[in-house]
Amino acid sequence: MKNTFDTVPQALEDSAIIDGAGTVRMLVNVLRPMILPGIASSALYAFLTSWTEFLGALTFLTTEKYFTLPIALLNIQVGTYGEVNFGQLVAGSVIAMIPCVVLYVALQRFYVKGLAAGAVKG
Repeated sequence: MKNTFDTVPQALEDSAIIDGAGTVRMLVNVLRPMILPGIASSALYAFLTSWTEFLGALTFLTTEKYFTLPIALLNIQVGTYGEVNFGQLVAGSVIAMIPCVVLYVALQRFYVKGLAAGAVKG
């Protein structure tokens, strides 16, 4: 997010102050359209890392009804007496992917804008 805010020209902020915009109005009306790709990219990364979080859930959850999806998939993979039900395992993996794919598709235009904005020098 620091790089996103660094790409906003200081002259734009100064002109908003000269025009009489307060701090909140400057953030909402002037800076928000320019920093929206950075916010979307940060939100996407934050969601993906928290959605697939495994170690904390494995360490702190002990009741089976509170298990997260990655922990439940691990239990399916281990199975009874070493047998693996691949049908359930693949179905659970697809279900785990659905929210990530939907969020990525929804934020893709902002994500691509954010990548392109960071690559241009100026």
